[in-house]
Amino acid sequence: MAVDELGFEAWMRQWADIIVRFAHHHGGPWMTAQDVAQETFLRAYRHTLSHGALPSSGWLFRVASRLMIDEYRRQSREVVGDERLQGATYELDIDRQLVVLEALESLSERDRECMALFYFRDWSLEEIARHLKIPSATVRTRLFRARERFRHLWEVSQ
Repeated sequence: MAVDELGFEAWMRQWADIIVRFAHHHGGPWMTAQDVAQETFLRAYRHTLSHGALPSSGWLFRVASRLMIDEYRRQSREVVGDERLQGATYELDIDRQLVVLEALESLSERDRECMALFYFRDWSLEEIARHLKIPSATVRTRLFRARERFRHLWEVSQ
């Protein structure tokens, strides 16, 4: 199947900063985070070629998480002593992150978009309002309701 190269590139640009920041926040220096993001998008491209459709955002985060675990394991093998035990703790953190991602994916598209722009891209309410072409009060309300739904979904999954 042919892949829409321009569509994939636009999609990748949309998610690139988020995945790099996600990887950086959960594992290490910017260079490692950029390497993980690059590998994640390479796998996304292969996924798109084989399935004929772009993967979901949850898929991206799961792949990036697993690549960060692999990187952490690789680094921990280089460290001698008790510091190797930190890998188990990191894997537990990744499991919790996957629960968060599943909760986010179960939100409506508009709520998830507000949450992503606000929390992952650090946009202000006004920036989100301009981007979505809605009043900032509506953004505030959507965020409030999305947080409430997310909190409920999080509690149910625990």
